[in-house]
Amino acid sequence: MAEKKQQMWRRHDRVLALHTPVFDIARYRAVPPEGSAVTGGEVPRYVIEAPDWVNIIALTADERVVMIEQYRAGTDDLTLEIPGGMVDPGEDPAQAAARELYEETGYTAESLLHIGSIAPNPAIQSNHCHSFVARGLSAGAQALGEGEDISLRLMPLDEARQAVVSGRVTHALVVVAFHFFAARGA
Repeated sequence: MAEKKQQMWRRHDRVLALHTPVFDIARYRAVPPEGSAVTGGEVPRYVIEAPDWVNIIALTADERVVMIEQYRAGTDDLTLEIPGGMVDPGEDPAQAAARELYEETGYTAESLLHIGSIAPNPAIQSNHCHSFVARGLSAGAQALGEGEDISLRLMPLDEARQAVVSGRVTHALVVVAFHFFAARGA
């Protein structure tokens, strides 16, 4: 069977199906390209439209990772993660990473290195997650937002890596950040 070059679809007629403080769900009509195997013309598609996210592997001078533990409603469980959050409108991902690191942990960083970006679920989500490594940390007080309850855990780097490999860390975007970290030798 010969390989087929995939072509772009055309998306139009956005209708807002749900608006929340964190994301919107929009319905689009998608038109397949000429010659597509899809029959019947336009196809409805639903997209979760959300701001980009950031997450940060923050390393202390003695190579401990600043991990956080918090309740997650989606899984109704406590999760072990790295700091992260949403990029505000007009904010650069690096600025968001510095802000989220400070708000969730109280730490500030002398340097932030972008180590990779991904589309968390391109089938249904519009956003990207940008991962950073923070070094040259200075400790301070957390500046948690309304509804946030976050505990800090300083873990040796090898222990944090093992938490990812063993499945103790279950947040997919955290696993990807550690993959970027290892791949870049950061």
